[in-house]
Amino acid sequence: MLIIKSLELNNRDNSLNLLRLVFASMVLLMHTFGFIHAENNLPGAFRYLLNLAVPCFFVVSGYLITASALKNDMKTFFKKRFARIYPAYFVCLIVIVILFAPIAYCLQFGFDFGGYLSQDPTPLKFFISNLPLFMVSPKIGLTLNAINIGTWNGSAWTLVFEFGCYIAIAFIVKALLKINVKKENLVKVVFGVYLLLIVFSLFYPRPDGIPQRSLMNLIVFAVNLFSIFLGGSIIYLIKDKIVFDWKYVILALVFCAVVMSVLPYCWATEICAIPMIYIILYISVMLKSPKFIQENDISYGVYIYAWPVQTLIATILIVYGVNCNVWIYTIICFVVTCLFASLSWFLLEKPILKKVR
Repeated sequence: MLIIKSLELNNRDNSLNLLRLVFASMVLLMHTFGFIHAENNLPGAFRYLLNLAVPCFFVVSGYLITASALKNDMKTFFKKRFARIYPAYFVCLIVIVILFAPIAYCLQFGFDFGGYLSQDPTPLKFFISNLPLFMVSPKIGLTLNAINIGTWNGSAWTLVFEFGCYIAIAFIVKALLKINVKKENLVKVVFGVYLLLIVFSLFYPRPDGIPQRSLMNLIVFAVNLFSIFLGGSIIYLIKDKIVFDWKYVILALVFCAVVMSVLPYCWATEICAIPMIYIILYISVMLKSPKFIQENDISYGVYIYAWPVQTLIATILIVYGVNCNVWIYTIICFVVTCLFASLSWFLLEKPILKKVR
C-alpha cells in the first residue's frame, strides 16, 4: 500500500514533468494524422486515448495550481502564473512571425519578403491580434495555402481557458478563506461547484472540436474544462486523507473505461476527472523519471511549438512532393519540436521562473 504525502509531490521526486511531456506528445501525435491527411488510419479507441491529453493537462493543473493558490498571496500567485504561461507564448508568436511563416511563404511563392509583409492578414496583425492568449487572427496571408490548415497554432486555444481556471480557483480559494471558511470545509464548497458545473454540462454539453467565437460556445467550453480542473483541486484539498493503492487504481481505470465507453466525451471527461487525477498521481510516484526531466519541464514548450513545427514540416513535404510515413513524420516533428521547446525552457522559461520564485 502506498500513501502519497504532500512532500512527495512538492519536491521533484516524481514523474509529473515526464507525464506532462507524454501528454504534450499525445497532442502532437493526434494532430499528426490530420496534417498528413491520414485520419482514417487512426483507430477510434486510440483517437479517444489521444484526446484525453488535454483533460489530463487540466486535471494536473487543478492539483498543482490549487496548491499554489493556497500557499501564495494573490499578487505572488498571479505573478508566478503569468510568468509560467505568457512569456513563452509571446515568444512563440514572434518565432511564428519571423521564422516559421516566412519560410512557409518563401517555399510556396519564392523569396519575396516584401510580399510576405504585405499579405492580408499581415504578420503584424497576426502578432497583435493574438497577444491576449487566444488565436483571434490565426492566419498570416497565404502562408497556410499549401496544407489547407486554418491556423498557425491550433493547440493554443486551450491557453486562455487554462489561465481562466487559474483566476477562478484563486478567487474561490481566497474568497472562502477571507470569510473564514475552514480549510477542511473548502473541499465541500469546491466539490459543490464541481457538481453544479457537471449539471450545467448535462443541459449544455460542450461540442466536439475547438471553441467558436460565440459567447455560449465559449461558456460551455469553459465549464467543461474548469470542471475537469476542479477534479484536480478536489484531490489536492483531501490529499492527506487519501490512500493511493494499486487496487484502487485498477478500480479507477475500470470506472473510467466504463464511463468513457457509454457517455459522450464531454460528460465522461468531467465525471472521470477525479479518478483520472488519482491514477496520474499514483503513476507519478511509482514511475521513475530521468533526473534531467524532473529538473527541466519542456512540456509546455512542446505543447505550444508542436503545431507550428508540424505546419512548417508538412508544408515542406507538400511543396517538394515528398510522401512521408506517418510515424517518420511524427518522429521528425517531435525531434524538432523538442529542440524549440528546449531552447524556450533554458533561454526563457527557466530563467524567468527562477526570478519570480
